[in-house]
Amino acid sequence: MREAKKSSILVVDDEINNILALMNILNQDYTVYAAKNGQDALEAAEKHLPDIILLDIIMPDMDGYAVITELRKSEKTKSIPVIFITGLSSPEDEEKGLAFEVADYIIKPFSPAIVKLRVKNQIKLIEQFCSNEYDIMKYKLSNDALKIALWDMDVIDGDPINPQNSFTWSQEFRQMLGFTDEIDFPNVLQSWSNQLHPEDKEHALEAFAAHINDRTGQTPYDIEYRLMLKNGDCRNFRAFGTTQRDRAGIPQRVAGAIEDMTEKKKAKEAAKRMSLRIEAIINNLPGMVYQCLNNPPEYTVTFISKGSKEFMGYEPEELIGKPSKYMEMMHPDDIEDIVNKIEKTLMVGLPYEHSNRAIMPDGTIKWIWERTNVLEWNPDGSPAVLEGYMFDVTDKWKLYEAEAANRAKSNFLAKMSHEIRTPMNSIMGFAELALDSDSMPQMNDYLRKIFDSTKWLLNIINDILDISKIEAGKMELEHVPFDLHEVFSRCQSVILPIVKEKNLDLSIYVEPSIGKKLLGDPVRLYQALMNLLSNAVKFTSSGKVKFSSAIKSTDANNTTVYFEIRDTGIGMTHEQIKKIFDPFVQADSSTTRDYGGTGLGLTIAKNIVELMGGELKVESALGAGSTFSFEVTFDTVEAANDTTEQKKLDMIEKPYFEGLVLICDDNSLNQQVICAHLARVGLQTVAADNGKIGVDIVRKRKENNEAPFDLIFMDMFMPVMDGMEAAAKIMAMETGTPIVAMTANVMLSELEKYKRHGMPDCLGKPFVSQELWHILLKYLEPISNEPANADIDEGSEEERKVMRFNFYKSNKNIHAEITEAVAAGDTKLAHRLAHTLKGNAGLLGKTELRNAALDVETLLKDGASSIWESKMNKLKAELTPVLEEFKILIDEAKQEKIQMMSTEQALALFEKLEPMLKQINPECIDLLGDIRTVQGAEELAQQIENYKFKEAAKILSDLKKQLGELGDKHG
Repeated sequence: MREAKKSSILVVDDEINNILALMNILNQDYTVYAAKNGQDALEAAEKHLPDIILLDIIMPDMDGYAVITELRKSEKTKSIPVIFITGLSSPEDEEKGLAFEVADYIIKPFSPAIVKLRVKNQIKLIEQFCSNEYDIMKYKLSNDALKIALWDMDVIDGDPINPQNSFTWSQEFRQMLGFTDEIDFPNVLQSWSNQLHPEDKEHALEAFAAHINDRTGQTPYDIEYRLMLKNGDCRNFRAFGTTQRDRAGIPQRVAGAIEDMTEKKKAKEAAKRMSLRIEAIINNLPGMVYQCLNNPPEYTVTFISKGSKEFMGYEPEELIGKPSKYMEMMHPDDIEDIVNKIEKTLMVGLPYEHSNRAIMPDGTIKWIWERTNVLEWNPDGSPAVLEGYMFDVTDKWKLYEAEAANRAKSNFLAKMSHEIRTPMNSIMGFAELALDSDSMPQMNDYLRKIFDSTKWLLNIINDILDISKIEAGKMELEHVPFDLHEVFSRCQSVILPIVKEKNLDLSIYVEPSIGKKLLGDPVRLYQALMNLLSNAVKFTSSGKVKFSSAIKSTDANNTTVYFEIRDTGIGMTHEQIKKIFDPFVQADSSTTRDYGGTGLGLTIAKNIVELMGGELKVESALGAGSTFSFEVTFDTVEAANDTTEQKKLDMIEKPYFEGLVLICDDNSLNQQVICAHLARVGLQTVAADNGKIGVDIVRKRKENNEAPFDLIFMDMFMPVMDGMEAAAKIMAMETGTPIVAMTANVMLSELEKYKRHGMPDCLGKPFVSQELWHILLKYLEPISNEPANADIDEGSEEERKVMRFNFYKSNKNIHAEITEAVAAGDTKLAHRLAHTLKGNAGLLGKTELRNAALDVETLLKDGASSIWESKMNKLKAELTPVLEEFKILIDEAKQEKIQMMSTEQALALFEKLEPMLKQINPECIDLLGDIRTVQGAEELAQQIENYKFKEAAKILSDLKKQLGELGDKHG
C-alpha cells in the first residue's frame, strides 16, 4: 500500500468550467490534478499516479473509453479506479462503461454533495480492500455494493457448506442481525446457516454450493432469502458474490455482499396495493392515467387506465408491458422540445408539465396536455418509475390560438400605429413650423428635430422590412474579411451616450484573433449585437451591462467565437422567456408602454444568428437581469500584415504623473471631484469658476512667460463664458495645451460639436477613475503606475462629507432660484441651474433627485410648459429630503466649533498638515474636521475643501506664525 498521505485525484474534462467546479469541490480534502484532453490525462496519470481518476466521456480527439483502454495497458496505471463523470445516463451507456470496468458513475449536472460522497466511498474502499490481489477482487465487487455489508469465506477441502468453513463477516452484517462481535457471532459458515429461515435454509445452501462447485464459473450467486435476527424478528436479504479458484477451477475463497431488502419489499408491496386503489379510482376519470418505467426511449408501460381506448384508440391490455405507443404518436416537430423539457424536469426530480401534439392512429392530430411526476427512484438516485395523466385539449388549444392570433394582430396594429404616428406627427409639425419661421437658428433646430424623427421612423420601417425578408427567406449574408474589434468599437460608440445618460456601468471586452481576420457579414453581425445590446441597456435602470466575446476554438481555417451580453436589469420569468423571440411580441404587455419598441429587435437578432449558423440563448430571472449568448464559427483568412493596435477596453493600471492641470467648471462639487481624482495621480490643479476666468488665467501665464498648463478640462455650461467659447479663445493663443470637454451631455451630435471647437475628447459626468485615466494617458506621460484595484477608491468619507456639506450650501435655495429665473424670462439661467443640480445629485448618488432635475432641464431646453408645475413639484419633493439629510452636517460643524483646540494641539495638527499640503496629498481632506476646531482657520479649511493646496499652504504658514507668537506670549 502507498504510505499514508493526502489522497490524490485527477480530473479530466475538455470544459474548463467543469474542471474548475470539481477542483473547487475537492481541493480542500484531496490533492487535485487536472487535464483538459485524453493525451494530457495519460501523461498526468503516469506522472502523478492518482488514487482516482474522474473522467469525462465525450472529448475531442480521444474520448473517455479510449483513455481507459490506454490506462489499462500500463503496469503503472492499470489498477487506478476510474469514475465516469458524464451527461450520458442511458442503460446502454452505463452498460458500456461497466464493460470498461469503471468504478462508478457521476451524472452531469452534478451536485457537490454527490461528488464528495462518491469520491469518499471509493477512497475508503481503496484503503480497506487494496492490500493484496484478493482484496482488489473484493474492492471491484464492492463497487456495486456501496452501503451493503460484505463477507468472504475460505473453502475447506472443496466442501462449500462445511459448517466450519472460515467465514469472515463485516461488522455491518453483524449489526444487521443484532449481534455485536465474533464471540456473539463467530466467523464460521454455521453462524450464517443457523440464522437462515427454516423455509429458506435448504434452498439457500443449495444455491451457495451450486455456485462454488461449478468449476466453469457459469453459475451465478445472486439469491434472496430470509434471515432470523437475534431478537427473533425475520427480515429479507439479497446475497451475491464471486469465487476465487485455482487454475484447475477448484474453489479457494468466496467473497460477496449482502443487502437488507425488507424495506424495499414492503415498499413494493405497498406500491402495489396503492396502485390497485388508484386503478379503481381513476378508470372513470376523463383522459388517461398511466405509470411507466423510466427506460427511454421505450418508457415501458406498467399501468394505464381504461381511458386509453377513447384517448389513444388502444385497450389497456394492448399497451401494458410494452413500449409506450404514445411516444411513437408524438408529432415529430415537438419531440426535441419534449426531450429537452424531460431532461430539465423529471431527470432532476421536478414535475413535467407540457402541451404538445400527437398523431392518432386514424391520422388526426390532437393537442395533449400532460403532467408527469417521479413515482419511484433507483438506488443511484435516478428516476425509476413515472406516473402521470393526459387530457385532450385540442378544442381549447384551437380557441386559444385563434384568440392569440387576433390579440397579436390587434396589438401589432396598435403598436405600429402609435410608433409610426409619433415620429410622423413630429415631422409634420416641425416642418410646418420651419415653413412659417423667419429665424434661421430656429429653422436649424426644427430641421434637426425633423431629421431625428425621420431616423426614428426609418429604424421602425427597416425592422419591418428585415423581418419580412427573414420570413420570406430573402436575407443573404456577405462573406468578407472584417475585424471583430471594429464591430465592437462601433457598438460601443453608438450605445455609450445612452449608457452615460442612464448612469450605467458598461464593460466591453473583445478577445483578439491575432494574425487572422474573420470572414462573414460584419453589418448583420453589428445589427444583431446592437439589437441585443440596446435591449440590455433599455431594460436596465441601474447597475451594469457587460458586452464581451471570447475565442472558443480555432484552427487553420476557422474560428469559433462566443458572444455574450449580460445585464442587471428587470429580467424575465420562464414564461416570458418562451415568447420573447416571437415577432411583434414583448415579454409583458406593459413593456411597450414603459420602454417602447416594436418587439422585432430580438426576433431579428435571433434570425441573423441562426443564418450565421449559431443559436441565440437566453438565461434570465425576474429582477436579476438577463444574459443573451451565442456562438458562431467563422471562416478565417491570414492577416499577418495587419498591425492595427487593439484598443484596450479592459481595466488599466493606476498611473502617476507630474504636471499642472486647469479645471474650468462653475460647479464647486465638480471641481472637488476632479481635483481629488487628479491629486491622487500626482497632478496639481488650478480651478476657474467660468470660462472667462479660465481664459484670463491662461493669458496671464503666457504674458508672464510661465510654462503652459499640461492639460485643460473644460465644462460646457458655465455663466459669463461657456466652454466652447472659452476653448476657442484658448486655442487662438496657441499655447499647445490640449483641451478636453467635460460634461454630462455626451450625445454623438454634441461630441462632434466639441471636436469642431478644438476638443477631440470628452470626459462624461459622472465619471470613474478608469475613464479619467484613459483620457490622461492620451496626453500625459506617466512617471509610474501600480496595479488597479477592481474596487477603486472613489474618495474618502471626509471628502464625501465635504461634498454633501457644499451641496447643501450651494443648492438650499436652488428650487426658488430656478422658479424666479423662469418668471423673469431668463430660461438660459434656469436651464443652467437645473443642469448643475442634475450633475451634483448624480455625483452624490441621489438618483431620484437627478432624474427630477433632468426632467426640468429637458423642459427648459425644449421650451415646453404644459407640465411645468408638476415637474417643479416633483423636483421640490425630491430635493427637500436630500437638503434635510445634508443639513445635519451644518449643525455638526456648528457643534464642532464650540470646543476649540488649544494652541499646542493646533500647532501639532499643523505640523502634520504642512507636509501633506506641500506634497499635494488629498488625504489632508480627512483632517478638515479637526482644522475647523482651530480658531481663525476657516479660510484654510475653505481652500482645502476646494483642493487649492498651494493657497492653503500659504495660509497655514501665516497661521503657524500667529499661533507660535501666541504661544510665546502666554508662555
